[in-house]
Order: sequence, then structure tokens, then C-alpha cells
Amino acid sequence: MRPVATKCHVCGKPVHKPLQIPVCGEPSVKITVCSARCRDEYVAGYVETREGRAVRMLSRPRGPGLVLAALWGAYGLVHLAGGPLARIVSIPLLPAHPGPEFYSGGFAALLVAYAVVREARLARYFSAGLAVLGLVFAALTFARARQIAPVAEAATVFPAALLLSLGDPGPRRALGALALFAVWPAALVVTAITGWSGRAEHVAEVAAESYPEPSYDDPRNGLRFSVPDGWYILRETSTLLPHEGALFRAVRPDARLSATVHDRPECDPTDPAQIDRVLRGLSADGAHVGLVGDPRPFPVASALGEGQSFFVGREQPRPALWYVVFLPWTRGRCLELRCGGPADQERRIRTDCVQLGARGLASLPPAAPSRDATP
Repeated sequence: MRPVATKCHVCGKPVHKPLQIPVCGEPSVKITVCSARCRDEYVAGYVETREGRAVRMLSRPRGPGLVLAALWGAYGLVHLAGGPLARIVSIPLLPAHPGPEFYSGGFAALLVAYAVVREARLARYFSAGLAVLGLVFAALTFARARQIAPVAEAATVFPAALLLSLGDPGPRRALGALALFAVWPAALVVTAITGWSGRAEHVAEVAAESYPEPSYDDPRNGLRFSVPDGWYILRETSTLLPHEGALFRAVRPDARLSATVHDRPECDPTDPAQIDRVLRGLSADGAHVGLVGDPRPFPVASALGEGQSFFVGREQPRPALWYVVFLPWTRGRCLELRCGGPADQERRIRTDCVQLGARGLASLPPAAPSRDATP
């Protein structure tokens, strides 16, 4: 005779590969289930002991536990890969220049996800602690820099993690946490696509009002202005950058950077009073402006000769950073190059603007005499 198949204690189906789990309060009494899924559904409503430790629904890599592991895993991967990716594609909801805390948060998230999958006993406490730390850090970051990136995570990722970490979540709470968390990656994708599209339109607008070449010669003043890749030299008739009287104007639309070159008739590059004049001009609207880094100007070598340069920062109403260069031109005169933009583009400012200050300006070679000129 064929033996009668034992039925699963949870779903009632015949058991082909039985699993024995202890009954709550009676470790010596065990019930039979047909699969790990039924075992997890059973322990979701009870606290059982298995191999000498408590087993809860959250500790299993299925159901809400799987959602929690997927949540922190996705969060960790975005943090570890998002920084390098943001250098190629603009992602508004990620910091423009991620710091060590950004990457360490992603690494910690991967550790929590691993702890959940490995059924670590304190996995939910690790998860709750990381979520609370994330909320505190997001609040401090927003108060200091007014960036939207920490706000997006504080409104989606960390509340979703807390929903799954506190108590024994059921399927409804797990679905709610998953839906809340899904808003964050969806927002990352949407803002990246729309931001890229809008930037492409802006680049086309800038290109239409710029010279076709990355350099422009001004025979009247005997100067040549050259810009790096990604920059556009605006035509004299352009209204995109309203700086009247500037010899040259240039913009980098993808990073929201701009540069202007002015002729200062009474200017000595080594005179400290020039720094005070720049600071007074930038703080005309009442904003607090000051030197960034070493308060002393540092020399810069260019084709026009050695000049003086320094960084100027502003916190309000919007954080900004400028790189200002004074270069000698003729006796008693100098060129003032001012390049900068939003403070979150500091890396670009410290590369592109410094390059402009060192190699952007040069004298035009003297014109060759005409063959028809009479001696």
C-alpha cells in the first residue's frame, strides 16, 4: 500500500518534502509544513525557536524581509554607483559631488541587506538604526546646503525602512513600504530624463547665440579668448549673459557656469585693493561674500604673464563660487576674468575656471605687413 501523504499544517496540500518546525511554547512538539514559504507564513504570526534562536517573519529573506533586503540593496547600489554615473549623466536627486558619507551610507546599506538575507538576529535593529541616522543626516545636510537630494531620501527610503524594521510587519505594511520606496528610484529616473531633455534644449539655445569655434579673436584689442570643451563663447549681440562692457562672455550650460572678461583701465594685479573691489561688487545685494581657502591671492601663469587669482564664495541667497583672475595687459591696465556658478559645481569650477584663467587669454600675433605697402 502507498503511504498516506501528510498534509501541510498551513496550506493543507500534500507534503512531499516535509519540514518540521516547533510549536510555540513547546519546542518538543513539531508540526509539518510543505515548504519554506509555508513555514514563514506560520512563523509570521508566532514566535518560534529554531536552532536555539528566535525566528520572525522579518528575519527571513522572504515576504517583508525580502522587501527590506531589496530596499537597502537598491539604496546601497545607487549610492555606490550613482557618484560615477552622475559625472556622465545629470541626476538632480543625487549630490553633484558625493562625499565619503555618501559612499559609506551605501556600503552600510549593503551590509544591512546582507544581514537580513543571512537571518541575522539583530538585522531589524541595524535597519532601524541606519534609517534614523539617515533622517538625521538628511536634516543636517538640507539645513547646511539646501540640497534636494537628502530630502528625497528622507521622504521615501528611510520611512519605508522604518515601516519594515519596527515590529513584525505583515504583507500590507510590506506593500506600503515597497510602494513608498518605489517613489525614490522612479523620481531618480524621471528627473534624470527630464533634466537631460531640458539641458539639451538649453544647449541648443546657447549654441545658436554663440560663435561656432571654441576661440574668438578680438583684433581691436589684440586678444584671443579660448574655452575648454563644453563651453560656448557668446556673440556680442547675445542677451543670455547680461554683462555690459565685457570683452568676452562664455557659458557652460550643462553645469550652469559662466565667465566674463573685463578690461580694467586702472588695475595692478598685485594690488590687494583689487580683491576688496571684487568683494564689494559681489556683496552689493547684501549677501555675505568672502574668500574661500587661502585668503592670500596665489599666482597664475598665463600667456599674458604672471597674474593673481583667488576664489570667492557666497552662501546666501544661493551658494555660489567664483574664480577671479587678474592678468597683466599693458602698463596700468589688466584683464579681470571672473568664472563661476552654483557651489554644487565646485569640481567643474576648480577645473574649467582655473584652465580658463591660465590658458583662456592670449595676445594676437602681430599682423603681417602688406606686400603692397610702400617703403
